[in-house]
Amino acid sequence: MLNKKKIAILIGIILAIVLIIAIVFAVKGDGSSKVAKLYNTLENSQAYIFNMSNNENYQLSMARKEGKTCIDMTNADEKTTTLIKDGITYLLLHSSKEYIIYDGDVAAEENIMTDMLASLVNTEHSTGKEEINGKKYKYEEYVGFDGFMISAGRDIDQSQIKTRFYFDGNNLAYIKTIVGDQEELLNTSISYDVGDELFEIPSDYAQVE
Repeated sequence: MLNKKKIAILIGIILAIVLIIAIVFAVKGDGSSKVAKLYNTLENSQAYIFNMSNNENYQLSMARKEGKTCIDMTNADEKTTTLIKDGITYLLLHSSKEYIIYDGDVAAEENIMTDMLASLVNTEHSTGKEEINGKKYKYEEYVGFDGFMISAGRDIDQSQIKTRFYFDGNNLAYIKTIVGDQEELLNTSISYDVGDELFEIPSDYAQVE
């Protein structure tokens, strides 16, 4: 029989092995990509705002809260807002203080952000590091994905498109779309503090057909 001292040593060795395994798994994580973790965070959040912008006066903000969606877009000097709630889509034209109502199936736009990221969850990707604005970021690169491309309408072979997601820790900092020698860089930020006023039509806006 093992004496008490030998048993204590054996238990100590086993605990040390368990601790080492736990540390290894903590360092390595669960093996999922940062994009997959971002998708899970947004999918499980009750509310979020996903902001994107570039240096050419392009801004896009997608907000979700309690089944409602708000998509704000500014391109050059034109700003529009798409509101989706209670199965109805409202297009707000801010320059004229008017809005248009669309009835029908709006599911394709309700979850557009998480739907795009969901398509990448189990997709093969490469990783790397790149310096942007004087700081190095880790990135994940996905080939054949154009979900964040701004210059729509171009005749491009989708298989030649690359999209990189740059992370500062686990926080998404930039998204870059690469087509040949052309690049589109978006600054990104995500907030989980979403005000109810985002989903309301201003009282001085008039409905138009």
